Amino acid sequence: MPPIWIFSLLIVIARGEFQSYYVTSQRQGYVSVPVGMAPGGGRIWGTVQLKSTMPTQFFLLSDKQHELWHSEIDEWDRNTEPKIIDGSGLISTYYDLINPDRYSFNVSVPSTAAERYFIVVIFHPDAIATGTLEIDWQQNDGSRIQFQYSPLGNCISVMTGLLVVFLSYYVVEYVVLGRSNINYLHYLYVVCLIASLGFLASWKQGIEIEAVTGDRFGFWTNWIPSIYQKLYDIVEVLFYLITALGWQTLRPTLTTEEVQMIGTGSAISFLLGILEIKCGEDTVECGGLTSARMVIHMFAFLTVIVAFTSNLAILKEMLNQSSIANYDTGKIFIHYQRFLNFRSIFFLYILQPTVAVVIRSDIIYWVDDWIFVTFFWSSKIFLLCALAVAFRPRSDPPAIVDAAVKQRRLLQRIRPQ
Repeated sequence: MPPIWIFSLLIVIARGEFQSYYVTSQRQGYVSVPVGMAPGGGRIWGTVQLKSTMPTQFFLLSDKQHELWHSEIDEWDRNTEPKIIDGSGLISTYYDLINPDRYSFNVSVPSTAAERYFIVVIFHPDAIATGTLEIDWQQNDGSRIQFQYSPLGNCISVMTGLLVVFLSYYVVEYVVLGRSNINYLHYLYVVCLIASLGFLASWKQGIEIEAVTGDRFGFWTNWIPSIYQKLYDIVEVLFYLITALGWQTLRPTLTTEEVQMIGTGSAISFLLGILEIKCGEDTVECGGLTSARMVIHMFAFLTVIVAFTSNLAILKEMLNQSSIANYDTGKIFIHYQRFLNFRSIFFLYILQPTVAVVIRSDIIYWVDDWIFVTFFWSSKIFLLCALAVAFRPRSDPPAIVDAAVKQRRLLQRIRPQ
């Protein structure tokens, strides 16, 4: 591996424990960052540092105040000042930041119920401003996790336990006991599921460290989980792509062009993922890296659709041409069933992000954001398990084919030709 790749993998950007945001007046007229606090409240602190040609306004708003303010923002003028109209008086601090200025804030937020607060920076309509907004928080119980994500650790533990049970069953039932019908595709499934376990374990460890230290950009809390996630994304795409191409089911090997396409796409996607982690902040450049990765993955998804559609057509034609019921026909029927199941699973996989977003935006409240995150990742892993079961090793023909073969043999004994 070239030294530059090693450097890219191991470098850690020392940004401290703050949640850092890049702010600019060129993108929109304001920046709004939410922080979820548990019942009992806690503290929110940080720093705003801007270079602006005009005065910039900084607000700390409660959830209700932010909602009322946001509802008054005109679609074409996003510089409306927030108005403190709910009378709570908890978070109603107002500051003017005049260039050049650096303001540090540290506010206690007492609350009897779970509450979400917003740090809002509003730019002057004629301002040209750039800078950073660094935020940190701590619940009254000492946790540094936002309240809406506090149950995630337990959810990840449950997902990990269920995946370990499934993986153990799959290995014993189909890899050990079904060795006579095993092939490299099934070993690939096992490797993919183990990669899922690695991702969940690194994610769980990162959450535990962050809850205690508040370090959100360290090696174990940011880099390791993020690298595992990028690797998992690549493995997941390969999981569907190689299966759709019919490797080890309809043909023993892939073509040279297919291997080159898969290898090049995986390497580029991983490199873009590393650069995306290193970029870290919400900037146009980072968004470009994410878009480039998504383009590569969308090309892979298009290849998957073309591949399994072609294989289904070929298998259907082979079944139509089979006038004799025998075990070879049964094998073709098994493959046809597998790719029909693959089509349904892949359709759910494509639909899953949209369903997750609808759940988050229209069904659950902000305090239940952990449900969205849990559903998003558990459904992805569940579909991988479903595909592994659909393509499990099988030697027995379908019951309808087995009955047809037995009936044909019986007729031959009764009426010998």
